[in-house]
Amino acid sequence: MFGGFTHDPAAELAQRLVRLLPDGLDKIFFADSGSVAVEVVMKMAIQYQQAKGETQRTKFASIRSGYHGDTWHAMSVCDPIPLHSLIYNRYPLGDEIINRETERYLQQYLAEHFPDAQFEILSIID
Repeated sequence: MFGGFTHDPAAELAQRLVRLLPDGLDKIFFADSGSVAVEVVMKMAIQYQQAKGETQRTKFASIRSGYHGDTWHAMSVCDPIPLHSLIYNRYPLGDEIINRETERYLQQYLAEHFPDAQFEILSIID
């Protein structure tokens, strides 16, 4: 995140990355860490739903054993069992935890139990 500023190497890298993307994807956002990237994506997802008039879509589901960073909202989609539950009692954007299963099961579970969820931060490792 450059806070409204940039520099030539970042602009050049952004141009190179855009050339690798499918047509229609022409924006690059740089974050200073993975946690900040997750924070920004979560904010963007909520803003997107608000702009569509889907004002009820404000929650995120967490995946057991998931880790997405140590900023406040990134922690809200991490597995709360290890360290985070010792430090914080509740998270602002959701408190439902599901166990890691197959991709199909997770998609079905999320569709049934979280019809108002923004998206899933999820990576299946076989």
